[in-house]
Amino acid sequence: MRNESSQRLEIDLALCRSAIYEALALGFRPPTVATIERLVSEYQNRALVEIAAMLQTNPQNGQLESLAARVRQLSFCADARELESLQISYRHLFGHTAHPQAPPYETEYGEEALFQQPQELGDLAGFYSAFGLKLNTFERVDHISCECEFLCFLSRKKAYALENHDAAMMEETRKAQRFFLKDHLGRFVPAFAKLLSREKAFQNLHEKWFQRLGLVNPLRQVLTLWPILTEATSRCLLIKSRSKKTLGAELYLAPEAFGLNARASSTSLFSSAPSTVPKENYRKPSRFSLITTPTRIVS
Repeated sequence: MRNESSQRLEIDLALCRSAIYEALALGFRPPTVATIERLVSEYQNRALVEIAAMLQTNPQNGQLESLAARVRQLSFCADARELESLQISYRHLFGHTAHPQAPPYETEYGEEALFQQPQELGDLAGFYSAFGLKLNTFERVDHISCECEFLCFLSRKKAYALENHDAAMMEETRKAQRFFLKDHLGRFVPAFAKLLSREKAFQNLHEKWFQRLGLVNPLRQVLTLWPILTEATSRCLLIKSRSKKTLGAELYLAPEAFGLNARASSTSLFSSAPSTVPKENYRKPSRFSLITTPTRIVS
């Protein structure tokens, strides 16, 4: 009886890990409506919280005390409920630029990443093909969402092996999980997480300087001068202008022309530069360059 109970618990834990890896894979993909429905909506988020709580209470999983709380935070994040906000944040952090803030690709990390990239990509493709898997998208095999999805698959395969008492499949799956975590996902995720934490710290710093430079009231005054802007705007973004010639503001009334969705029709975009900030609000103009991230100032 004890062995059956222990085996049932191990199966449940494997399925729980699979659900968490699946959520991570979805969260690191470009945001869609499914991202909000499956990670943020009340019912789905509550189910994920229960899964995370089961994992963190099991001694086999090490230090996961805050896992359930962090999952629960998703439902309280206002920006996470708006697809456009998620897409803007995603492009800023992981977007297709030469140097994104936090590259979501394993082979971008490590001192010898450039020289080892072909080998690492080949090793990852070998892991996937060994279990009969191949990508059905144009994404690289070293994208963090692909690696999380692979571990989701392995966790479910482990649960299946336990359920069917298949010792050979069980050993094969455990070995693959161990080596994949050691050589791939577990190798670069600490550095990846550090970049995300640093970016969050920079955003907080941007907001403090935004308040210190006294930019909120002038922009509110601009919106007040033109009622049409006030009526049409539900969100305001501030970015640093590339030059003095590009100073100004735009109201997105035809979002499709800018590659935005229909919900962006109420977004005003203001661009400014150090020379437009009152001198009494700062000591060194160059400090204004800290504000490089779109910042919500009107809700």
